[in-house]
Amino acid sequence: MMEEHHDVRLGLDRLLRAVRGNEMGELQDAFGEFADELEGHHAKEEEILFPSIDTTLDQQQLRALVEKMLLA
Repeated sequence: MMEEHHDVRLGLDRLLRAVRGNEMGELQDAFGEFADELEGHHAKEEEILFPSIDTTLDQQQLRALVEKMLLA
């Protein structure tokens, strides 16, 4: 999952470079790949990670996790 976060950041960088360079073909390619990467990652979070967290952590642990994520 962490590697996927890295890949998403790389995808965003690629999109930004294409926009700044006014490279429409590269932008279309980068967006397609980015959308696929993000869709797969999001599905794993929604279908596996978040339900697991909901059944594993109590409310205090969940609040602590959210606070850590917000500060990261």
